[in-house]
Amino acid sequence: TRGDKSLIAVHPLPPPEGIDPRLVLLTDPFSPRADAYRALRRKLTGPGAPKTIAVTSAKPEEGKTSCAANLALALRETSNERILLVEANLKAPGLAKLFGFEPPVCFARQMAKNRDSTRASWTVAEQFEPLHVLAVDPSSKTSPMLDPVAFANAMEQLVEAGYDHIIVDTPPALGGADVNIIADAVDGIVVVAWIKKSKKSLVKQAVDQLKPATILGVVTLEG
Repeated sequence: TRGDKSLIAVHPLPPPEGIDPRLVLLTDPFSPRADAYRALRRKLTGPGAPKTIAVTSAKPEEGKTSCAANLALALRETSNERILLVEANLKAPGLAKLFGFEPPVCFARQMAKNRDSTRASWTVAEQFEPLHVLAVDPSSKTSPMLDPVAFANAMEQLVEAGYDHIIVDTPPALGGADVNIIADAVDGIVVVAWIKKSKKSLVKQAVDQLKPATILGVVTLEG
């Protein structure tokens, strides 16, 4: 058995009554947009591929959260591999709303609790097996600052728990150092740019800020 599954407590949740249209792998699986995420999946998998991938953008509201979620859903389609989607945007969490659930245990709280532990359990939500989600509870009173030690420890433990792919939804790159903290704890980063909104100069600035982290590519979204 790969990894220590005993570290993961799975909290099953029903799918929402109405699935958010941004989750195109679920709402429009045969569309060109869904196929684009499958193409991204193919580029990011295979021998020697990164296991832990962060998804960011230069500025807020440029599609990084929906890109991270759809990439995780695309990975879920391929096999019985274990997929984890992690929310590391503590200032403006959006995963719980996107998937339409209340986190059974806030990821930020779990990070704080497990900060100095070498072997801790993690509670994940599961709506669409085998995809697991570690989301931040927007109503939870936690620090909006990302603790580098706590996050690095969390990623190390979650890898040890046997996930084949871990996708991390991050804050925007510009205007804070959180993405650089995240970059130190993952194998690579995907930068998202929205054709109608993102400025090329800011995307370049974000990429420059992230160096020397491994930039896996820039993904452009059309809507």
